[in-house]
Order: sequence, then C-alpha cells, then structure tokens
Amino acid sequence: TTGGRRMVVRGGEHNFDDIITEDWAANMASRGWRFSAHTHPIPEGVAPAAVLRSSPGDQAILHMFENQRSTILNSEGGRSLFTSTGDSLEGWLP
Repeated sequence: TTGGRRMVVRGGEHNFDDIITEDWAANMASRGWRFSAHTHPIPEGVAPAAVLRSSPGDQAILHMFENQRSTILNSEGGRSLFTSTGDSLEGWLP
C-alpha cells in the first residue's frame, strides 16, 4: 500500500521468490510502498492456523520495507500479525 493505493502481486503455485526479490523490495520501499499483507495457502492435510506463521523470508521482506508489522491471511479468513523479528501476539485473544 501507499497512500490510498493497493497493489496485488500474484506469485507462482508454491512461492513468488522470482517476483519479490531484494531489488524489487528496495525499489518499491524507496517509492513509499509498504508490505501490508500477503496470503499463505492451506495445503491439504495442514491445519489452517499452521500457515499463519511468518517465515524468515516474510520477516526479511518486511524489514526491507521498514514496516513495523504486516499481516498474513489464509484462505479461510484467518489472520495473524508479524514483525521483522517474528510472529506477534498483538490482537490475540484467548
């Protein structure tokens, strides 16, 4: 996101490492874009909540955009927050 604009980037079947590169992230961050949210699909046989954890790659990209936090969404409407240092419990309720 930047201002009131949103950009959707679609990756491949298993990842988008060929699209979301360090160069791409640095360029977009320098133009004022933020890494607001992204999705993790739910593979067959995997619990929906299990895909809401951030990966080291998620954290590294967020660090490059200098966001304080970002969101991971799954295909069932689940969501979690993460920071450049790990998963966040902000907004979590028992």
